[in-house]
Amino acid sequence: MLTGDRIRAADAIYCGLADIHIPAAKIADIPTALAGCHTAEAVRERLDAMATTPAAGRLHEARSWIDRCYGTEDIAVIVERLRGCGDESARVALGALEKASPTSLKVTLRNARSALSFDRLEQSFQQDYRIALACIAGHDFIEGIRAAIVDKDRNPVWHPARLEEVTEAIIERHFKPVGTLELKFPE
Repeated sequence: MLTGDRIRAADAIYCGLADIHIPAAKIADIPTALAGCHTAEAVRERLDAMATTPAAGRLHEARSWIDRCYGTEDIAVIVERLRGCGDESARVALGALEKASPTSLKVTLRNARSALSFDRLEQSFQQDYRIALACIAGHDFIEGIRAAIVDKDRNPVWHPARLEEVTEAIIERHFKPVGTLELKFPE
């Protein structure tokens, strides 16, 4: 989440983000397989028949250091814990965090932690939308594009530049309602 690292199928299942793995080669077969299904049980049975065991993931083995390092609401504490962790994967994660926008790190952590209290998926979409609008209006989004795509110097200059300079007001700006632009869903 904070590092932007991608997870594999086994890790998605381990985290509860997915139930099964269907290989990419079988994706086109899903509509035909589900065509005659009239119950959730029938859908599950057909999908299970298409499922395979995914390649091994990394999260299960890394769980102990991940829990130890990320088990806090404070990104600065996470960075310090990663810095003190002896695991090579923790050092890689630290490197990614040290390159990221300090504002984005604080906003992302708050977003993920607050989403745990949501009752509906739509609430997460609404919060993500507010954050996206605030990011687009801010400095770091454009600076990240400049550094990665326009100039390709991979040397963004973040504002603020350090975690301790990111105030609560800066973070809060990403979470406040956006009035008439608010994302709405039917009840």
